[in-house]
Amino acid sequence: MNQFEDIELTCICGAPFTWTSGEQGFLQSLIDDGKTNRDGSTITFTQPKRCKECRLKKKEERARRENRNQRSDY
Repeated sequence: MNQFEDIELTCICGAPFTWTSGEQGFLQSLIDDGKTNRDGSTITFTQPKRCKECRLKKKEERARRENRNQRSDY
């Protein structure tokens, strides 16, 4: 039995999106397994604030910024 239900949320861009029960369950399984974020911090069970498109855009912006910083190190 799945303890989670789909939740309708609003992205910071204003678009509605669904945080599915499967996504919630996956996050809970990471927490239950003691997984951590890349920086070693504890994963917390918090609702997302970005839709899929905004998450992709933010990820691409972060990659460009990191790439720019690596090139300036030379």
